[in-house]
Amino acid sequence: MTPDISIVMPTFGQSKYITESLQSIVAQEFENWELVVVIDGEDTETEKILKLWTANDDRIKYITKLNGGTGSALNYGFFQTGGRYETWFASDNKMYPNCLR
Repeated sequence: MTPDISIVMPTFGQSKYITESLQSIVAQEFENWELVVVIDGEDTETEKILKLWTANDDRIKYITKLNGGTGSALNYGFFQTGGRYETWFASDNKMYPNCLR
């Protein structure tokens, strides 16, 4: 099924916060979304965390790229999405449960 909402999450060095951010997205009342996390540079700890999340939820995927900054990561991520609407979310933020609704 094509997602209604595509979320791009650029991240680098946010392994301390990303789990809470992912939990807040998965807890959304609205469920037809996809999340593309873009690891912007080498970040082994964040990648370990994302491997666990992507193994358990097929709405979440991650990609890696050479470090180029937030704008570069966002552009790269939006090329990988297929939702009707697109947005982005920082990897150190949390969403309220009705945010996507």
